[in-house]
Amino acid sequence: MTAVIGKNGVGKSALFDAFGFLADALNFNNVEEACDARGRGGIDRMRTHGTTDPIEFEVYYREHGNARPITYQIAITADGFGRPYVLRERLRQRRKGQKRGQPFSFLILNSGSGVAWKEDQAGHQIDEPIEDLQSFQAFMESIIAVESGETESIDLS
Repeated sequence: MTAVIGKNGVGKSALFDAFGFLADALNFNNVEEACDARGRGGIDRMRTHGTTDPIEFEVYYREHGNARPITYQIAITADGFGRPYVLRERLRQRRKGQKRGQPFSFLILNSGSGVAWKEDQAGHQIDEPIEDLQSFQAFMESIIAVESGETESIDLS
């Protein structure tokens, strides 16, 4: 059981609204539906004080004390027409038996393109944070060339 306690106006409801939005973003067909659902009013109303920065979440989850933690990251922004879309998405976890070092990236997407893990084999670590699309595409090409069938290039756009 988890309890969230605090004075009025400190963000307790906003915390639960953020979890609700994240659940909707993962369950609905697209993030636009999640932005419009439950009276949220779209991505522009959801952003803090009119900023145009992406809405970003990082969820760090551990099933129990000895379990390998899972990290899920997602960044949502709007296109030139104000429609929300997933800018970046990443899923990482340490592999079985791995005690140290960076977690393995099982999924890394940038604007709908990226790589996804497809087999349980040791392989190249995907760990470079890349912001611009051209650098990301070059990075993906280098990863695909190095990977021995472990990852698969995907395009969701």
